[in-house]
Amino acid sequence: MVLLEQHMEDGGKKHCGGFLLNEDFVMTAAHCQAKSYTALLGVHSVRNSNGIQRIYVEDTFPHKDYNTTEFLNDIMLLKLSSKANFNNNVRPIALASRGDGSLPKSCSVSGWGRNDRNSKYMSLKLMEVN
Repeated sequence: MVLLEQHMEDGGKKHCGGFLLNEDFVMTAAHCQAKSYTALLGVHSVRNSNGIQRIYVEDTFPHKDYNTTEFLNDIMLLKLSSKANFNNNVRPIALASRGDGSLPKSCSVSGWGRNDRNSKYMSLKLMEVN
């Protein structure tokens, strides 16, 4: 997972999640658009910065048919300004291929989203469910 620090027009910061496709591209949601971004790689706990790679995003590619009202085609590619260094905590996602048979077989999701719908704050630790 990639934690995206969004730098907003008003000077504020927000966060979104994404994943590495390869050493210099991240996929995220198009509704996460911002003025600029810093991709944080290798984050597990937001409070622990040991081993984190901070890479600026140099270009964004939202889906050309993204619909802000209905969130259709809510997908965006981000081009990193430098290549990620792969290690035990930073690696690209494993994508299914055509030869993998009928999908889905199982699915896991992860992120720093809210773990209580009544909370307005994101989780400080990366969470996973399958």
